[in-house]
This record gives sequence, structure tokens and C-alpha cells, in this order.
Amino acid sequence: MNEWTLIKRNSVYLLATVSLLAQSPHAFATPQNVAEPLITDRPDFTESTETVPAGMTQVEGGYTYSRAGQEKQQSYGELLIRQALGRKTELRLEVPSYSRVHSPQGNMSGFEDGSVGFKVMIAQGADKPGLKSPRVSLIGATSLPIGSRDFRERKLQPEVKLLLGWDLSERVALSSNLNYAYLSEDGDRFSELSGSVSFGFSLSDKVGSYVEVFGFLPSGDRPNTKFVNGGFTYLVNNDFQLDARLGGGLSHDIKGPDYFFGVGVARRF
Repeated sequence: MNEWTLIKRNSVYLLATVSLLAQSPHAFATPQNVAEPLITDRPDFTESTETVPAGMTQVEGGYTYSRAGQEKQQSYGELLIRQALGRKTELRLEVPSYSRVHSPQGNMSGFEDGSVGFKVMIAQGADKPGLKSPRVSLIGATSLPIGSRDFRERKLQPEVKLLLGWDLSERVALSSNLNYAYLSEDGDRFSELSGSVSFGFSLSDKVGSYVEVFGFLPSGDRPNTKFVNGGFTYLVNNDFQLDARLGGGLSHDIKGPDYFFGVGVARRF
């Protein structure tokens, strides 16, 4: 079975799941006490400054296909569960995704590591659009070494993310993340800085889009990597969203995703 057949088949599975949700009479019921549309941390790399409203749970997930040289990878699940702990704090649990890797050296499949963390909003920002007072939030998290043997890192991999956001106008927003991670690869520890800048555009009450650049700066002799990414979101209603993204690497002289694309859903309860 070739790669495009696999992609088509997995897209059909995702569309079938969404269709089943749409046919449920209660799938898109919006709680009376939540008027604002949900804000997700997908599909872009940049995390939003917003936390899940008090008393709510938000589930986000999807599928990604990526290619780096002759290596091809598919990731199923990408499940992030966000549980509000208060007005400005949320618990974050990443359920292990199932990955399949095909390369000239051989094929492997299994579950990746999960993670647990939190997000807290530090400053709500200014009421008026502009760059003077950003929204500020913080994410702290660590990996959980529960993945399959081929994908598991036995050491915890903690990270912290500083999240910034500005409304430039009623339909244009600017977001940025500054991140630090203390990672492990094959048992070796190293530090990694990363960052991103993302512009979001509200095309209508239901359709949004974004474009972003992001990159990674690991310590030692590991190569730096840079990427560009863009996509769309479709708000079915205030508590249900569909998304799609497409991106690629900007560092052509090193091994990295030549391109990637994915689709996903988000649901708030």
C-alpha cells in the first residue's frame, strides 16, 4: 500500500468520526454560561495565552503526515486534554500518539511518550488593540516515559513556555512563544531554546487562518532548525472546531521535515 493510499484512508476515518459527532443531537450543544467561542492550542506550533473557562474541559486531537528526506512519519491522535482548575489555570494531559515511521533503514510503529503540565494566565492585557500591554501566560510541563520501546525516552523532559498575545485589530492577532526545554536523546541530556511568531486572521465569524514561523536552537553540535506553517480553522459552533495545516522546513541543508500537513478537531464540554 503506497503512502497516498494510507493518507486517503486515514482522512476517510477522520471524516467519518466527525460525521458521527455531527449526527448526534447533543454533539454541538453549547452551554448557556459560555458565550465566547473556544480558543485552541492547535493546529499551529504557537500556544495561545487563553485558558479553558472555569468548569469546562477541552479535548483537541488530530493526524499529521510528515516527510524528511526518505523518512515518512504518520502520527495518529495528538490528543491534548485541557481541564480548567479555575478562572486562569488549567491542567494539561497529552495522551500518547500512535506513530508509524517508514525509512530505508526499516519501519517501526508504536506509541510516543505522553506528558502532563499546566497553563496559568499571568496578565489579561489591554482592553484596546495594540502592542502596549500583551496577554501573558505560562506553561510548565514534563514528558511521561510511557511510550513504546522504539519511541520512549526513559528520562523526564521538562519544559517551560512563555506565551504572549496581542490583538492588533478586531480581526488580526499576534502571538509569540519563548520556550526552554531540558531534553534527553538516547540518554544524553541537552538544553534547547525555541520560539515562534504567529499572525492570526479572522476571515469571518466561523473561518480563521494563520501563518507562523518557528525554530529550535539546541545546545552542543546539534543543528538548528526553522519552519514555516499556515492553516485554517472552521468553527462549527462555539464548542466545536475543525482545522487543517501545511508547513515545511526552511533549513534545507540538514535533516528535518521537508514538509508536513495535518487535520484535526477540538471539542469543549
